[in-house]
Amino acid sequence: MTIAVGALALAPHAAWLIANDFAPFSYAIVLHGTGSLASTIGDAFGYLAGSVAYVAVPLVVVAVVARPSRAAVKDMGWPSSPARRLAATAFWAVLLLPALIAPFAGLRLVSLWSMSAFALLPVMLLSSPLVAITRRDAVGVLALAVAFPVVMVAVAPAIAFAIHSAGPAPAAAHGSLLARPIEQLWRETTDRPLRIFSGFDELTDGVSFYMPSRPLAVRVLDGIPSAAIEERIDRDGIALLCPMRSSVAAADWCAKAAIARARCSPPGKETEIEVSRRYLGVEGKPARYLVIAIPPRQPQTPPPSREPLAACIARHLMAGK
Repeated sequence: MTIAVGALALAPHAAWLIANDFAPFSYAIVLHGTGSLASTIGDAFGYLAGSVAYVAVPLVVVAVVARPSRAAVKDMGWPSSPARRLAATAFWAVLLLPALIAPFAGLRLVSLWSMSAFALLPVMLLSSPLVAITRRDAVGVLALAVAFPVVMVAVAPAIAFAIHSAGPAPAAAHGSLLARPIEQLWRETTDRPLRIFSGFDELTDGVSFYMPSRPLAVRVLDGIPSAAIEERIDRDGIALLCPMRSSVAAADWCAKAAIARARCSPPGKETEIEVSRRYLGVEGKPARYLVIAIPPRQPQTPPPSREPLAACIARHLMAGK
């Protein structure tokens, strides 16, 4: 019964993954990249170290208020009770298996991805019968937990202003500002709804989140799209976004790839826009972006070239060098 209920709950998520060409997995691979065995082993150790750092505060709090003995620490890590060992197995498996598998798959791990494992951290730390916390210490921890969010909310504007002054990442600063110009260019290009969008790096997901049309975010400029995605682009069209005049070499490649794809697709429109975010009356650093709208291919419209799309794009890229 448990397996059936779990499968029923996961079925919509599995269907979404299949329908959207496993977008979260391609996002992780494209954004964080792949590497050699040696580099991915180093990343795996970094993943484990970063994971411990994420939970350093609760670990220190438990160590201070519970003052566990060596036997208690051992029982926390691997319980002697079979009833608690199932939770421990689930905890360690979710935390450690990625670090063991990723190097052989050539994938770079990010410690943030360990968050799902720490749902069981309170069970691991406090379920042992060898751990005891006094009422006074429990009240102190509760007071800290209540006060901390209040303090952070009070200082949040100052933190936000410091980040704004330093110049945050483009996806964080300009995502909401870019959505409207992209939608406007699309409406000027075709009367069909915008269903597919691709950008560069974190802009792909950061900008699509703010678009009223809720297009599918794909990676055709900094990744290799599948045949299924190319078919959808041919049928529905696509809007493309790239940063201009960037010091990042990959960002310059994004603009070249976008222009090459546009030359090998049905005629559309392109424009350059400049945006900057304003916060507390202070203007942020401006940035320029290239926006291209490629409309759906009409059934009666012949392809611009008889050569395959990938070959056409490659030819234009080589010509642009």
